[in-house]
Amino acid sequence: MLGYQVIVRLADGRPIAPSVPARRALARVVRTLGRTAGLLVFRLPDSHLHVVLLCSRERAGRFAHDLEVALRRRLCLPARFAPAHLVEIRDQPHLENVVDYVLRNQEHHGATADPLHDASNLPELLGLRVGGGWLVGAVREAVPRLRRRRLLEILGAPALTPVWDPAFAVDAAAAAVGHPSLAGKDPEVVAARAAVVWLWQGRQLDIAAALGVDVRTVRRHAASSPVPALEAAILGQIGLRHALAAVGPAEHLP
Repeated sequence: MLGYQVIVRLADGRPIAPSVPARRALARVVRTLGRTAGLLVFRLPDSHLHVVLLCSRERAGRFAHDLEVALRRRLCLPARFAPAHLVEIRDQPHLENVVDYVLRNQEHHGATADPLHDASNLPELLGLRVGGGWLVGAVREAVPRLRRRRLLEILGAPALTPVWDPAFAVDAAAAAVGHPSLAGKDPEVVAARAAVVWLWQGRQLDIAAALGVDVRTVRRHAASSPVPALEAAILGQIGLRHALAAVGPAEHLP
């Protein structure tokens, strides 16, 4: 036995995180709780969350309980969770299959609500979201045959090219740090705003207007030190938006 696939859902079957802010918040909760529970991958397609852990059954059960408590509080969920379902991962081939299945679970269920994979750790594995770099090492050690090419296929952007585009910059930067927007004084948000200023070679008035700050703040950000990993994540997030736009709109209700 290598670990467990943990599946949680709300008792009434409604989507757990139906909005972008909720999906990004969910990802932060899973990542935080999973670091001490052997987290490898997770994905929320719509109404149920899949998490792969390398740990004992007891630890997986404790993780599921803590996760449900944290999500109900963080997302203000009106419904209770159904009993968590724990599936034993028997051996290495099983683990490799489960990791692939969980990451592409949205495709399996025909869900289209989260094309950017905000409610997944695929962004961390591809360098599109900062703060979870430890997951790259964990997955590389546990599933050494998993290749970047396969992850890009699951993402739906096999030809992902980092690019700068002011039209997508603000949301891409927020996604790169896993926050709903670039408003506020959270250190990660401040760093993301500064990264946008560094990347945006344009008029300070335009940058200030896009970020919702004054020109003095833009100048202060410009004087800070760049963070290469964050800038790369933002450019990758913009590239993802370009790639998905080229594919066309998802098939969902207008």
